Amino acid sequence: LRANGEISMEDADGTVPDIFAMILSPMQVENIYFQLARTFGYGTLLVEFTSTLSQLYDLPFIMLDNGIFGTAVAMFGPRLKGDDFGIDVNQVSAEFAADNRVLEKAVRLGLRATGFTKLDQVMKETNMTANYNRYRKLARGYFKDRNSANSKKFVAELTSMGYSEQEQTQLIADLKKGDRDSAYIRTLLFNKLSETQPLTKAEMALGIVGNPNLRFTVAMKSFMIKQLNFVKDRMVNEFIDGVRTGDARKIKKASSDLALLMTFLLMIGLPVDALKDFLAGRLGYMSDYLFNGVFRIFGISRYTAYQARKEGVGAALRDYVTPVAIQQFVDASSELGRVMSGE
Repeated sequence: LRANGEISMEDADGTVPDIFAMILSPMQVENIYFQLARTFGYGTLLVEFTSTLSQLYDLPFIMLDNGIFGTAVAMFGPRLKGDDFGIDVNQVSAEFAADNRVLEKAVRLGLRATGFTKLDQVMKETNMTANYNRYRKLARGYFKDRNSANSKKFVAELTSMGYSEQEQTQLIADLKKGDRDSAYIRTLLFNKLSETQPLTKAEMALGIVGNPNLRFTVAMKSFMIKQLNFVKDRMVNEFIDGVRTGDARKIKKASSDLALLMTFLLMIGLPVDALKDFLAGRLGYMSDYLFNGVFRIFGISRYTAYQARKEGVGAALRDYVTPVAIQQFVDASSELGRVMSGE
């Protein structure tokens, strides 16, 4: 790859060895107490119906590429099955990978009972189906007119994803035929799904893969980290590069993509948040829904803003970055102290 100029010296000397080390190294064992803390967090925070509804927050990212109609057709129509593409539909993400201890089995059972696992599967299949339908339409258009705006945009997207010219030719031909067994199509759909979901070890930080005892630091946050990285790569970096080079098209595209994503986040977030409050018996406030919809991508809610006002920005920031397992222990200890003191 280096001899053909397909990767840089930096990639060859740094990134590639890291990838091979991650793939070939024997799996390290996570400390049982750290694992139990993570699993306890999943059980107490995810095994309930309002958390299940949070899976719907994946929809804005699917809509960004495929539009509202394309996403709705994929979600409510016949969907591609994850099993057919080598994706374990019962595995929510690489973050949840663990062993078969009793607590872990109980949590998995709880996630199935509340529909969390099923809705996660539906969201994954919706993502794959919507993108597959869009790519097939683009492939047919490519063979009709390779110089059209859509065809050029299609080729640019594949190039940005790392496909060589030869690979693009075969991939587009496979898409036109609708060959679902094509390795190129399987890889393409998996890559699109992996843009916003940490499906494998390769989607997690190398430091965490190399030291499983650090996994608790990103428990309940790996999806947010992955989606933040998506926004950074696709929108923020493009905008900055457009400003640096004076490329108005990059600035416009990055700005419109970010505005569109925020719109979709509000469109899905408002009704989902209202339904979650209704099911939980909580009073709902439109101002909260609007705030949460805009800032959800950063993992910030109206409660975070409330904390910042009440306890100070430093305390709110500390709670924001503190691992969930530690935060749960601190909160429980604090509440127990208040009970014991009669407060």
